[in-house]
Amino acid sequence: MMNKKKRSPLNERWYIVGQPWGRGDFVIAGHNDPHTGIFVCDCQNWDLDVDIEIYGNKWDIATPQEIAQRIADDHDEVLGLRKRVAELENKLEAQKSVSQHIDELYG
Repeated sequence: MMNKKKRSPLNERWYIVGQPWGRGDFVIAGHNDPHTGIFVCDCQNWDLDVDIEIYGNKWDIATPQEIAQRIADDHDEVLGLRKRVAELENKLEAQKSVSQHIDELYG
C-alpha cells in the first residue's frame, strides 16, 4: 500500500472568491475555482456597517471583503517566508564542514 501524503489547505495558496460565485467575502485554498478549492473561511457575518465602541474606543469595522483579502494575503506571505527560510537552512547546511556535522551528531 502506498503511503500518500495528504494535502493540507495550510500549505496551499489561498484565494478570494469573487463573482460569479461569491462577493469577495470568503476564502478558499489550493485553487481559485471554488468548485475545486477547499473552503477556508467566510467573512460575511462581519458586515456590520457601524462603529463599535470597545472599552471606550471607537472601532471602524473593515468590510467582509477587506477581512477576507487580509486573511488570504497574510497566509500567502507566510508561505513565501517559510519557503525562503527553508532555502536559507539548506544553504547553511551545505556550507557546514564535516567537523560541524560530527559536533551536531555527538555534541
